[in-house]
Amino acid sequence: MTQPRSSISSPPRRPSGFDLQGHRGARGLRPENTLPAFDLALDLGVTTLELDTVISQAEEVVVRHEPWMNHATASHPDGRPVAPDEARSLNLFRMPYAEIARYDVGQRGNPRFPEQQAMAVAKPRLRDMIARAEAKAAEDGRPAPFYNIETKCTEATDDLFHPSPERFTALLWHVLDATGIAARATLQSFDVRTLHEAHHRALPIRLALLVAYESEHSVTGHLARLGFVPHIYSPDHRLVDADLLTAAASDGKDELPWTVHAPEDASF
Repeated sequence: MTQPRSSISSPPRRPSGFDLQGHRGARGLRPENTLPAFDLALDLGVTTLELDTVISQAEEVVVRHEPWMNHATASHPDGRPVAPDEARSLNLFRMPYAEIARYDVGQRGNPRFPEQQAMAVAKPRLRDMIARAEAKAAEDGRPAPFYNIETKCTEATDDLFHPSPERFTALLWHVLDATGIAARATLQSFDVRTLHEAHHRALPIRLALLVAYESEHSVTGHLARLGFVPHIYSPDHRLVDADLLTAAASDGKDELPWTVHAPEDASF
């Protein structure tokens, strides 16, 4: 496990004021988790870029939601759409990034988001995505963004679609530390094991517990399962009511419901 460079790393920071997050960049308008999506999110004034990460064969951190090629949006290098029955066989954990980058993920558009602009684009490595976002913020004269980064892993798929949580956390930390943005980063996950690892290693980043709609409706139960108080409690927005907000506000945690796409989703 790569240890934090405590002499260099700054304490974790949080955005001031309202934190407007771009879910997978600007998912409704550009192909999700791609450089054009993050560019547009910055142009729209988001505070934080939210994204997902998986691991390639050579242990590079790649910005992507699924650890395989999504049949709804991905195309083979020769232009053929990825078929539903082959999607999981295109396992990114068994593919070098050079091969991953040959698959287009934007030309077909996304049937769930009719306003999304179709374009030829590939999924980026995390280090490249951060470098571009930092450079764009500097060029535009705007504050550098924060990053809310999810580790996509489950116990059932360890060593099949991703490395162990210890190794996954180490690889992610290496990128955050090397790019100098760790103080503005949050590690979020449904899988408490990566959060446990970051907490155990005292990594100087914020930690967010993601809570699914299907889970028990108990903040106390969720935190007991985690075993410590994270910086952020992040439930499905459908779980949010006055009682949950009151319970979640204890211990100095921030609350970050996900994912609100419309004003009516923000009311209860």
